[in-house]
Amino acid sequence: MIAQQQSGRAAEYHAPGDALPFTGGYLITGDYEVGDFGGFAADPADANYKIGTVSITTVPANADIVAAFVYGEAILSNTVPVLDPVTKYPTTDPPTLIAGPTGTWEDRFFDPRLKFGVGSTLELVPFGTATSRSLDPLVPAPGDPVVPYSGLATCAATPPAAGETRKLTTFRADVLRFLPMEMTAGTPTEPSIPVTGKRLVNATQLTELGLGALTIRVPQHTTGATLVVVYRDPLMPLRKIVVYDGVHVQPTDGLVTTQTLRGFYHADPLSLGAKVTHIMGRGPNANTGALSF
Repeated sequence: MIAQQQSGRAAEYHAPGDALPFTGGYLITGDYEVGDFGGFAADPADANYKIGTVSITTVPANADIVAAFVYGEAILSNTVPVLDPVTKYPTTDPPTLIAGPTGTWEDRFFDPRLKFGVGSTLELVPFGTATSRSLDPLVPAPGDPVVPYSGLATCAATPPAAGETRKLTTFRADVLRFLPMEMTAGTPTEPSIPVTGKRLVNATQLTELGLGALTIRVPQHTTGATLVVVYRDPLMPLRKIVVYDGVHVQPTDGLVTTQTLRGFYHADPLSLGAKVTHIMGRGPNANTGALSF
C-alpha cells in the first residue's frame, strides 16, 4: 500500500530513486481497506472548519482492527516558528513566524487541528506526524531529490499572493483509539460495557447500532483526507501489507515517478490476490498520466 505521509521514524528506508520511503508493514491473516472522506460541508459552529464522512464496507463484522490512520493534506503559507537554539521550541507564545525552508522537512509544529469520531461525537486527535514540501519555484536545497525544482507552485488551485510562498503538508494521525467499541446493551440498572474489546468500522454495523458515520472535522485549508484500516480475520489467508508513505510532489517537467515495492514475501501462485493502493492529490494544473505496474 502506498500512502502520502512520512512517519519520521528512524527505521524508514528511502531507496535512491524512489518517491517514498519504506515505513513498515503488517504480517497478518487479514487485509486492509482505504476510504476517502467526502461530502464535506462547513461546520455550522465555525465556518473555518469543514466536516466530512467516510464509509468502510468490506471489513468483516468479526475482524480485529489492528491499525487505523487518517492521512491528510494541506496547502498553506510556507512559515515555521522561530525556535530557541537550545530547547528547539518556539521562543514566544503565540510563536513568531518566519519563512520556511525549501525542499522537504519534518514539520513537527504543523497542527492539523483534526477531530475524529462517529456521528456528532468527535474528539480532538493528538498531533501525529507531518512532512512538508516547499512549493516555491526556487533553487532546491543541497541534496534535494527533486531536480529540476521549477513548477511546483502549480500544485495549488489558485496562484500564491504577491510575495507569498507556500508549502504542501501531508500528515498522519493515529485514530484507532477513537473508533467505537463493541458494547453490551445498557439497562436502567446496568451500564453498557465492552463485550470483546473490538473496535468497529463497518458502516453497516455502525448504522445498525445507531452510531452514525465515521466523521472528521478539519480546517478549510485541508485539501483531502483518507482513512486507512488494517484488520485481522482468522478466516482469511496470511498476507503481508507493506506501507510506503511520505510526501512527493511531481514537478511539471518530471513526468515519471518511480516506486519500487519491497518488504513482502513470495506470493502463493495458486491464490493470487495482490493489490496496491495510492493515496494522492491532483491539482487542476496537473498532467494527465497512467499507472504502470
